[in-house]
Amino acid sequence: MPHEFDPCEAPKGKVDKWGFSIKPPISDEECILICLNNAPCGSDKKQVERLIKYHEDLKKNSFKNNFW
Repeated sequence: MPHEFDPCEAPKGKVDKWGFSIKPPISDEECILICLNNAPCGSDKKQVERLIKYHEDLKKNSFKNNFW
């Protein structure tokens, strides 16, 4: 048996000791936005929309503050 997978199928970029690709870290605001967008079930729709807008604005303002 040669290899478990062809070299052309190997992930690109950083990999862990098992060969799985490592995703770059994300900010807390991005994590919160992903969670709110993926799991709004059982939540008040208007509240979730308000929180998404709040965190998007926070993310935009922090981006501006980092460069100006």
